[in-house]
Amino acid sequence: MVRETRHLWVGNLPEHVREEKIVEHFKRYGRVESVKVLRKRGSEGGVAAFVDFVDIKSAQKAHNAVNKMGDRD
Repeated sequence: MVRETRHLWVGNLPEHVREEKIVEHFKRYGRVESVKVLRKRGSEGGVAAFVDFVDIKSAQKAHNAVNKMGDRD
């Protein structure tokens, strides 16, 4: 079962990505409420983030789009 949500998990992000860059990238789909960057401790790579949108429709648009940030898909 798939539940609609306004929260989006984004993986395979560039190692040194900042929250501001993620907001800038995803605001084309709607208003971003918050971003939480997740980095693996003590190792390179493994950067992901939770992007929370104000509404479900914005999160759906972002999810359905093909996204690339920097040189990563």
